[in-house]
Amino acid sequence: MALSFIRPKVKHIFAKITKIWWLYFGLTIMILVGFYIFLEHEIGASITRTEHYKLEQKTLQQHIVEVDEHFERLVYEATLVHQRIDKNDIRRDKLHDLLELVPDKITLRFIEINDSTLVLKGVTPSKEFFFFALQDPLKANFGHSNVNFYALSNGWYEFISISHAPTQASKSVDSAQRQTGTPVESTKE
Repeated sequence: MALSFIRPKVKHIFAKITKIWWLYFGLTIMILVGFYIFLEHEIGASITRTEHYKLEQKTLQQHIVEVDEHFERLVYEATLVHQRIDKNDIRRDKLHDLLELVPDKITLRFIEINDSTLVLKGVTPSKEFFFFALQDPLKANFGHSNVNFYALSNGWYEFISISHAPTQASKSVDSAQRQTGTPVESTKE
C-alpha cells in the first residue's frame, strides 16, 4: 500500500550545498594552516639570518677597528718619515751652506752637527785667517762660538771650534733683556 503518489527519494543528513560549503571551509582551513606553517618557517629562517648578520657585523666592525688602527699607524709613520725627510733636507742645506763658508785654505778633518751645536776640527794657516774667514760667519749663524788652537810643526794651527745655537730659554732671556732694558740673570754656564 502506497500512501504517496511519488517515489520516495533518498534523504541525506547534510544537503549537497552544505557538503560543498564544508569542502570549501576545510580547504580554507588547510590553506590557512599551510600559510601559518610557511610563516613560522620563514620567521625561524629570518631569525637565523639575523643572528648570522649580527655575527658578520661584529666581525666587520672588528675588522674596521683593525683597519683604522693600521691606517692611524701608517699616517703616524708617514708623518715621521716626512719629518725626517724635512729635517734631513734642512741638515743637508745647512751642511752645504757650512761647507760653502769654509775657505779653501782651511782643511776640515771632522764635522759633528747636533740640533744646537756644531763641532769643527781641522787645520788653518793662521789664527787671524781663521777668525776673519770662518769664526765670524760661525758667530753670525750660531750666536756663540769658541775655538782652541794647537800649533803644528809646519807653522799651521790645528783648531777645534765649538759653536752653540741659542736655545729657547736663552732666546726668552735675550728678548726679556731687550724689552725691559735691564740685565736678567742667566743660569747658563
